[in-house]
Amino acid sequence: MSKGNIDGITVKIYDRERVVCECLRHVNTMDGEIFNTVIQRYIGDKKKDAAKLMMYASKLGVEKKARRVVGMAVKEIKDM
Repeated sequence: MSKGNIDGITVKIYDRERVVCECLRHVNTMDGEIFNTVIQRYIGDKKKDAAKLMMYASKLGVEKKARRVVGMAVKEIKDM
């Protein structure tokens, strides 16, 4: 994690896997379109790291949801 500054406010900046897990944690309070965009972009990302995603998912209590994301990514690869 690193920190950035947006309009004078310090914000935490995470890697893509942590962002996906945070979205999975807060899916019920997020805008559905934003959530879908995050998941679709992660699935299509050539730099995705399923092991890291599952490590974060375990720590954040969203393993079952993360397994579905990994499953969708594997299906997309097979369909190519």
